[in-house]
Amino acid sequence: MDLEPLLSTLPAWRSPAGRLILETLARHRGHIGRAAFFARRVGLRSRHQLHRILRREGLPPIEVLGAWIRILGWVIEAETEHLSLCAIATRSGLDPSACNRTVRCATGFPWKTVQRLGPAWVVLRIIDECGNGGQMNRYNVLTS
Repeated sequence: MDLEPLLSTLPAWRSPAGRLILETLARHRGHIGRAAFFARRVGLRSRHQLHRILRREGLPPIEVLGAWIRILGWVIEAETEHLSLCAIATRSGLDPSACNRTVRCATGFPWKTVQRLGPAWVVLRIIDECGNGGQMNRYNVLTS
């Protein structure tokens, strides 16, 4: 499943820095590891430089953006392969309860609601998040 076409609708996709960050997140399905490691992965010197670029591009913090991209991948996978979030998490070597917490913290909704709303809703929410630099997110998103 290729997330890049969906993420190419984001305004930040137009700049080379924004495109590189979003492509890398899509390629790794939103899993960033430590912010400093992710920054080096995209050719930056530090997590601080990454943070400044994200702010300039109108993107939320890398942890929030990564969580939304993971959620988008999970929703698409659940829809196309008819799997539960527990099965997706287990197959990916993740803790199912951590995945459920990530969904609830980022979206404010339980998994079943997000799954029912579908990938288009998740993409629209990511666009909303990007439009205000992640200010919509009222919670600390767990990095799983």
